[in-house]
Amino acid sequence: MIDTSDITTKTERLNRLLEEKFGLSSGPFGRRLRKLGRRVPAYVRKDMAQIERAEQMMVHPKLIRQYDSAALESAYRRSVAHLEGIDVKARRKATLLNLTADLMAKVLIVIVLVLLVLYWQGFIGG
Repeated sequence: MIDTSDITTKTERLNRLLEEKFGLSSGPFGRRLRKLGRRVPAYVRKDMAQIERAEQMMVHPKLIRQYDSAALESAYRRSVAHLEGIDVKARRKATLLNLTADLMAKVLIVIVLVLLVLYWQGFIGG
C-alpha cells in the first residue's frame, strides 16, 4: 500500500529538482510538469505524470490503495536519476552556443543574398 506522506515527499523532491534544474518554481507539481514541456524525454514525462496521478488520487483513500506502489517507486527513481544527471551549466552553455550559431548562420545568409543582388544588378563583379 502506498503511504500518502511518501507521495508527498516524492513530489516535494521532484519539485526541488525541477526548480534547481529548470527554474520552475511557481505552482503545484502538475503545473510545473506542464511548463516543463519537452525539455525532458518522453519516458521521464510519463513517469512524472504517473506520480502526479498518484498525488491526485491521494485524496481518495480507496483509490490510492489500487495504485501499484512498485511502479510508482520505479517511476520516481527514473525521474530523479534523469533530473539529477542534468548539468545546468552545460545546458545553458549549449543553449547559448545554439543561439549564437543560429544567429551567425542567418547573418551569413543575409550577407550572401545582398552580395548576390549586388552582383545581379551589376554593382560588383566583372
